[in-house]
Amino acid sequence: MSDAPRLDPDMTVLAAETALGLLEGDDLARASRLLLSDAQFAAMVEWWDLQFNDLHGDFADIQAPADVLQAVRSRIAGLDEAVVTPVRSSARQSLLQRVATLAAIALGAVLMLLVGMQLGSRDSGEPTEAAAPAPTPQYFAALDGGETGPSISARIDPESGQLNVRIEGAANQLEAGRAPELWVVPAGGSPQSLGLLPADGSFSRVLGKAEINLIQEGATMAVTFEEVVSAPHPAPTSDIVAAGTIIRV
Repeated sequence: MSDAPRLDPDMTVLAAETALGLLEGDDLARASRLLLSDAQFAAMVEWWDLQFNDLHGDFADIQAPADVLQAVRSRIAGLDEAVVTPVRSSARQSLLQRVATLAAIALGAVLMLLVGMQLGSRDSGEPTEAAAPAPTPQYFAALDGGETGPSISARIDPESGQLNVRIEGAANQLEAGRAPELWVVPAGGSPQSLGLLPADGSFSRVLGKAEINLIQEGATMAVTFEEVVSAPHPAPTSDIVAAGTIIRV
């Protein structure tokens, strides 16, 4: 088949129905107006005419069995036998069979065309908009050490449990054998250790489920300098050198 003119699916179906002569009433009037005013629609009707003519020639006539008409008559209740006139012309039977065949072909052709148009649009390389993934909430805390204390920032991804910490200015304040220890203090709760940090630089690790449950908006994160050999500690043993509130971003 030759390439069909490009129309939207509704207009394509209307053109096919026009070519088959299936329209009545308002639909027929609309199609007649479009044939006169819309060159694309007229071209589509002509295209369908050509396709149906080609298909028509591919099918041989099939005569219905002789007893079919009699079986139909027997199922029509109350119909006078004299009213039903036997079909005497094999040409008339052939015409009816062709119309039924073409109607079935038309429906299949329309469906095939519409599916082809859909597949063509998918394979055309045109970008399609993908739904933007919902942002995952993150928790962040900036720990202020004042004029002399360390500067620390912490970010936690509650979905993966990833903790990322950046610490600066602690190395020159540490005594031998001590290291910064990070704490989280839930609202109304006691400090819970999240482990030791390096004296300076970046640090990351994956928190356990119990630790993640401690990370809540409004809780406090703090750092103290603790003995390395006995860490992690059940509670701080020295003064807090930096602290900040956890916020959700």
